[in-house]
Amino acid sequence: MRTKAHNPEVLYPDEPIVEVNRDDVDMLRTGANQSPKGRMRLCAHDAVGNALHEMIVVLKKDSYVRPHRHLTKCESFHVVEGRADVLIFDENGSIERVIEMGDYASGKSFFYRLPPMRYHTLRIHSPAFAFHETTNGPFIPGDAEFAPWSPTIEDTAGAAAYMQKLESATAPNAYPMPTRMLGKNGVQVSILGYGSQSLSLRGKPPEADAIDLLNRVLDAGVTFIDTADTYCLGPSELHHNERMIARVLASRGEGFGELIVATKGSTVRIEGGWEIDGTPERLYRTIRESHEALGGREPIPLWQLHWPDPRYSMPEMLGAAKRAQDEKLIRFVGIGNCTLDQLKEACDVIEITSVQNQYNLWHRDPEHNGMFEYCERNEIAFLPWRPMGGQGLAQRLGEIKPLAAIARERGISVHRLMIAWHLAKSPCILPIPGSSKLANVLDCLAAAHTRLDARELAVIDALGPADLPPLDRPPKTLRVAGSAS
Repeated sequence: MRTKAHNPEVLYPDEPIVEVNRDDVDMLRTGANQSPKGRMRLCAHDAVGNALHEMIVVLKKDSYVRPHRHLTKCESFHVVEGRADVLIFDENGSIERVIEMGDYASGKSFFYRLPPMRYHTLRIHSPAFAFHETTNGPFIPGDAEFAPWSPTIEDTAGAAAYMQKLESATAPNAYPMPTRMLGKNGVQVSILGYGSQSLSLRGKPPEADAIDLLNRVLDAGVTFIDTADTYCLGPSELHHNERMIARVLASRGEGFGELIVATKGSTVRIEGGWEIDGTPERLYRTIRESHEALGGREPIPLWQLHWPDPRYSMPEMLGAAKRAQDEKLIRFVGIGNCTLDQLKEACDVIEITSVQNQYNLWHRDPEHNGMFEYCERNEIAFLPWRPMGGQGLAQRLGEIKPLAAIARERGISVHRLMIAWHLAKSPCILPIPGSSKLANVLDCLAAAHTRLDARELAVIDALGPADLPPLDRPPKTLRVAGSAS
């Protein structure tokens, strides 16, 4: 493609139709390497007054993009090649968010869009970073405002020192994961856990990717992982998820240590679904099998009765857990999918550390039926499953206008906002977001450092059925094994 130089770092097309190929990117890379500022761009628009500005930009690894914000304009970019982080700051220069960017094949985010009034910069990891940037025109010099707390481009020594400071600030564990108490046993766990179900069900990722994801979750400071004996594709793969977690821990040369692996029993995997079977002897047997699947050397940190079986009393079912606890097969005991009366009954049988029930914008019973109040008063952790409403509804959270508006104001995803809302609802809540996509998981984990103000919380709390997309599936219930319906 023919081009004409606007200045040593900026080219404009000299043809009416703009077509960019690899040779053009190579040319821009060469120009960036020769530029004192380490940058080169090819504008697809033909004048600064155009209503839409599009550019192919190439930056060298050591180029400095001074933190800045656009007062009235949005910007977006789509990665062509290379790897970089987008760092987003608050008004005082503290890092609010780091977006890991790479091309589509990298598995990282390859596209982002930033609203006006958000200070940001780039930290480049590859020798060169090429991207397609879009913003609205016309070009107005005063619309870009540099952060007053950042070095100028001319201050090369100061800029280098500043970027090194940012590198240190965003290193692993630079912002330690906050913790919450798990029950009344004195154990502290990360304020956010990870639900690993999707790594073993239909649509699961290749095992190497799943193992890499689990390692990244642990590296991010997560010390609570939720699993179950029947997280698998079918009856022939029982304990698949538990065994994978055990392999990850073994590869790291670690036992459980401070990690709480919470597994569950009382469901039976059948073709196409699950059934409930809380037969006491079967419960004891599956606890032993889970213990073996998770390495067999240490007690299971937390075992939960997955679904109560209406054929048996709570003392009968939890008697199996008490026996296993006495035999050092498990440390702590929890219960899932229970009513408040069932929880109270369980507490009369054995010390209950956790409750795992559904809670999201569509299912808010724990707020009103006394469940949160009871958990808070008795120091029982509440683990909400389907915090986004389930996969289908999670994809439609952006349709909820008040939710989307808050997320847009903060420059975060609606999913991260949802997890922050859960954290704000009660000190007993320990969200366990789950996804098989690393970018989604890391985005949710960033909610650990997101605090909602009173206005934002009130707006979300006020959402009712009329504000929400309709439920995409009936309420989840399981059939009791051996029953006719």
